[in-house]
Amino acid sequence: VQARIVDDGLGENAKTSLQNAENASIIYVSSSSSGNVAGIPFEDEDILAYDEKTGGWSMFFDGSHYGLGGSDLLDVDAFHVMEDGRILLSIRGDSPLPGLIRVDDSDIVLFNKTAESHYFELFFDGSAVGLSSRGEDVDALTLLSDGALILSTVGSYSTGVISGNDEDLLRIERDGSGVFSAKNWTVHLDGSKVGLNDSSGEDVWGVAVEDFDDVFHLTVRGRYAVEDINGDSADIFLCQWNDNADCTFDLKWQGSANGFSGENVDGISLYSQNIVVPTVEPTATDEPTNTPPPTNTPPPTATNTPPPTATNTPPPTATN
Repeated sequence: VQARIVDDGLGENAKTSLQNAENASIIYVSSSSSGNVAGIPFEDEDILAYDEKTGGWSMFFDGSHYGLGGSDLLDVDAFHVMEDGRILLSIRGDSPLPGLIRVDDSDIVLFNKTAESHYFELFFDGSAVGLSSRGEDVDALTLLSDGALILSTVGSYSTGVISGNDEDLLRIERDGSGVFSAKNWTVHLDGSKVGLNDSSGEDVWGVAVEDFDDVFHLTVRGRYAVEDINGDSADIFLCQWNDNADCTFDLKWQGSANGFSGENVDGISLYSQNIVVPTVEPTATDEPTNTPPPTNTPPPTATNTPPPTATNTPPPTATN
């Protein structure tokens, strides 16, 4: 296993559809604790990138550099890397974030970065759509191409529309105005019906979903045993949805075979190309600033609205 630098170019086709995630070569992971992989020290607020083709590791998102260090409450326990390099993430506890008064563990924020500053903005308000109890902390998430969110929770949940346990995947869609609506919850995957038991060990901790083939990439809290595969929380395994409303399981990535032995993977995202946290040059009309948006002023994008469409121009090399 060797350390490497992530390619800083998205190429001219950054807006094109991603290739089948099952064949992804870049795996983004976060851990529930600190550690070291391939000589790279990391903390629980960081996101690492692993290149399946080269076996190389790199630091993708250094959370402490952007104000997420120093507290277990700021552990990044769920995230989704967007195609243009921006990041959707949720944290372990209730805590202030730079530019935001406070976020809850059921919220999802969007991280963005310009040439002059970086900032977080609220993307998904969990309490506004029925996630308000202690067990409804978002601990896994992915964004689908149609704008729907797939989530899992740290414990049992009851939104007023659906209810279930921590091995389930929940889906929430936007209403006609583009806002996530409490009426639009569905159970996307009932974990207990496909072989994930109700024990804490098979609590879903990370998810990435391939839209077209109904392939769920999962990581769980502890040891798992489904069909003829078994492993631990450092692994990523596949649930291939079939016509019998059931899963065919297979191992995707084994942490112990790739330098991540003993870690608890608590967030995943998969892509077929190298992506970097973007540094976007401000336009001529922008007023450059070295600080995030003012504390009491909401960021420009409305809460729960989809992020702006990525451009086809590759961003300059990201820096920490």
